[in-house]
Amino acid sequence: WLKMRFTLSYDQYNGEIIDKYSRLVSGYTTEAQFSKSVISLGIFPVNFYLINHIDLNFGITISGLISETFSGTEKGFSIDPTDGYIFYEYNLADKYSGFNSPWYFGVQTRIAYDFYLSESLMISPQYSFYMGLSDEFSNVVSDLKLIRHCLCIGVEKRIK
Repeated sequence: WLKMRFTLSYDQYNGEIIDKYSRLVSGYTTEAQFSKSVISLGIFPVNFYLINHIDLNFGITISGLISETFSGTEKGFSIDPTDGYIFYEYNLADKYSGFNSPWYFGVQTRIAYDFYLSESLMISPQYSFYMGLSDEFSNVVSDLKLIRHCLCIGVEKRIK
């Protein structure tokens, strides 16, 4: 059993979203590509020290957007009683100044192997799994929460 773990991380990642909605009188399709950089603070209250040098951690992470780029389109239709079908299409960058939520949070699991450089300093290759609990995108109609897998290298400093 380990004490409380706090993490500070910088992440840069990209992806693609295809969001579709349709019903009898209206519908839309949003297709977007995004790239973003975030800074995250993790709090891990449940921690285990397994076999020699292996950490297993469970906690929450809150992330703040530093920068973003995005592109894509939204296409849709609706039926108006007087005009009939109305079709539209626009470029997301022309309509929105931002696409990603400025803040979001989720739960995270982490497993790491610690290589000790000194008694209090370690380098740790690690795998983490993140599941979003809040919307990660601000200008999409659907509620989208991301799941991410990450292989990374961490530097750890023990504070006594």
